[in-house]
Amino acid sequence: MFHFLGATVARGWALWLISWLASLAVLVQTAPPWEEIAQDREFAFLPENAPTRQGTKLLRQAFPDDRRACNIVIVLRLRPGRG
Repeated sequence: MFHFLGATVARGWALWLISWLASLAVLVQTAPPWEEIAQDREFAFLPENAPTRQGTKLLRQAFPDDRRACNIVIVLRLRPGRG
């Protein structure tokens, strides 16, 4: 089976290439815009009353000019009886 497939592609590589490029062109022209299909935001699937969404809203209110995303979390824990 793979020998037949390899031989077919080797003989008609130009036709296969044109077919793939034509398919790509058709898909690019007929596909809906990305914004209509997917949500690009990290927590867009969460409801508005989720703590993460509320925290993001408060952060944007406190720092309206800072639109950078921060993915760093520092967690400190004090153990009883230690220093």
